Amino acid sequence: GPSAASSSAAAARQGPDVDLHHVVDAGEISRLVHQSPAEFISRLSEHLPPPPEGVSAEQHLIDNLRSSQLQQATQLFQSALEDPQAFEEIVTAFQLQRQGGAPPPGQPGFGTVAFLQAVQQHSPPTEGGGSTAMEVDEGKPKPEQPKPGEKE
Repeated sequence: GPSAASSSAAAARQGPDVDLHHVVDAGEISRLVHQSPAEFISRLSEHLPPPPEGVSAEQHLIDNLRSSQLQQATQLFQSALEDPQAFEEIVTAFQLQRQGGAPPPGQPGFGTVAFLQAVQQHSPPTEGGGSTAMEVDEGKPKPEQPKPGEKE
């Protein structure tokens, strides 16, 4: 069950945030994979072990996204992002810069949205000037198709 620290951190939060589980949702990523399979799979597969023999790279990716290990890791990371002190430690560990100034109205300045915004700021801009992975707008991630030939 949730610890007292994560419960009090959740209670201290103000405004909407995004559940990290929705950001890494296998169904949503599967939809994106089908739109541009070769590039999307190549970009994500570099972060996974090779697929077992007889399993397509696409199926291997979806299987990994649906794994209980990823679900557990997502829940733990979500809890850490919701704790202001842990959030600061994560931002520091990832060598990310906090967005300048006060957080947007209704945003607590920590949590999934704040983390994704810090990652976006850290990511090199794409040819189109957007982020490399997704745009965050009003607390809702909006997937963006990766640009051809890009690497992290």
